[in-house]
Amino acid sequence: MAIWAQDSFFRPKYLFWQNTPLVFHLVWQTRNIMPFAEKTEATSVAWRLNCFRGSWVAALEPYHDWFQKTFAADIQTRPDWARRIRVIVPQLPMSEESMKKLAAVFDPGTVLLHAWAARKPAFDTELPDFTPREDFIKSVAVAHQLGFRTSAYVTAVCINKDARVTEEYHLRELVLLRGRLFEEKKPAWDDYRAGAIVYTDPLSPSWRKLHARLMKEFVEKTGVDSLYEDCAGTWGDFGDGIVDGLQPLQGTYYLLKETRQAVGPNVAFSSEYHVERTAPFVTWALHGTTWGHEPFLKKRIVRGRPVNNFIWGPDVLTWIHGNSVDLADALGGIMPISSLWLEATRGGGGLPRL
Repeated sequence: MAIWAQDSFFRPKYLFWQNTPLVFHLVWQTRNIMPFAEKTEATSVAWRLNCFRGSWVAALEPYHDWFQKTFAADIQTRPDWARRIRVIVPQLPMSEESMKKLAAVFDPGTVLLHAWAARKPAFDTELPDFTPREDFIKSVAVAHQLGFRTSAYVTAVCINKDARVTEEYHLRELVLLRGRLFEEKKPAWDDYRAGAIVYTDPLSPSWRKLHARLMKEFVEKTGVDSLYEDCAGTWGDFGDGIVDGLQPLQGTYYLLKETRQAVGPNVAFSSEYHVERTAPFVTWALHGTTWGHEPFLKKRIVRGRPVNNFIWGPDVLTWIHGNSVDLADALGGIMPISSLWLEATRGGGGLPRL
């Protein structure tokens, strides 16, 4: 059985499922766009339910076919080189010696070297200052010489209050602040303490334009091959209504679309989670091994299927954040490795090249 909605506006919607030994419950829900005070009616997306013969693949084919057709132009912008990646090493910047050890074991063209801290400012500070670290730039150059692909953490929506680029980028004027569900009053700039992380709404066209420009400059300065757009997959409806004709969750879709246009066709994207508003652009979606309660995590290893890979594919792989070969196998994903793993497993005899 499959339940789905063919909704290119990405309206807020939920599916609740509970299974017990005697009965199971299904509830599907569409929520109005915030703010709610002036609403006088509620409308739902068209939900679809059907049963299918065969495997889970057969049940997913109708949604898969709709998604692939609807977002075909965006899917085609994913770079071909990203299809080869099978290993992620989240240790950039790293030494040339360490890279050569990796190259002795893995085909460098199948390896993505990732940096969680590619910016000069400390992690989660001075955002959106994306000035790159010099050692990161040098590591990218060496990685390319050896045939590796590279990636850097950036953030799609976060800024720090009173960051040193606040006035230069006119942040107070161009950002939309995130509200809370069912709360009429939205937070104001002065509600945040200095240095605090402020989550902005990508519905702001000025923010999307700034982010796209900053990413273009970052890519040009570093030569990096891929951008990990943090928080893009976690975004929702936070009370800013409809802006320039865009509904709330379309903000994330257009942020990635406009960033793609800015950075060019050879840069790949990754992000947190795989959701339909980011999926047209994202090749590797991060899923944590500890995200969820214990019963869910145990069942996921046994009952998990590479659903995301199939419906968003064909070149999509789940990026497992943590150490779980079982989960990576179940979800059809990639578990990152480190040079410590290499040193511990290679020993004196070496490993065959993979």
